[in-house]
Amino acid sequence: MVPAPALDQLSQADFHLRYYDLCERFPLRPSRRLRPSEKRVGAILDRLGRKPRSQEGARAFEFGRVLDGVATLQAVALQSGEIVEFWFSAKLPSGEVGDTLAILARSIVLHAGLREPNPPYPRPTYTSLDELERVLKEGLALADEACAAMVASRPTKA
Repeated sequence: MVPAPALDQLSQADFHLRYYDLCERFPLRPSRRLRPSEKRVGAILDRLGRKPRSQEGARAFEFGRVLDGVATLQAVALQSGEIVEFWFSAKLPSGEVGDTLAILARSIVLHAGLREPNPPYPRPTYTSLDELERVLKEGLALADEACAAMVASRPTKA
């Protein structure tokens, strides 16, 4: 569950529109499935300045950061050889909050009273290593932004 102040902040920044744009520019397309090795994905992440914590052979990569004294986590999972799922969380005093970017974008739309997207939970895909790098760069930047909004939405001490 994402706090309403964070949803408001992300809505004002058109977060949902930018996420949906990413998904529209990299839609699911018929292609041969590209299953890059963990080493190739790691090289892409390294170029993007990310040092993942992942298990050997894993298809998911996690990145921890501390923002304004709050532990945050961003993750990316490569699903079905072409779908990219982004996830984020922040450990706030009230508990850990976060979700996938697909769920967050839909939550923003519903919170703002806008028309629900179709499909409700799109995800970007890739058909080449170049596309994967572009998707990862934009998606991880959105995940960072989501974490920053979570941290900014926490109650401050009086």
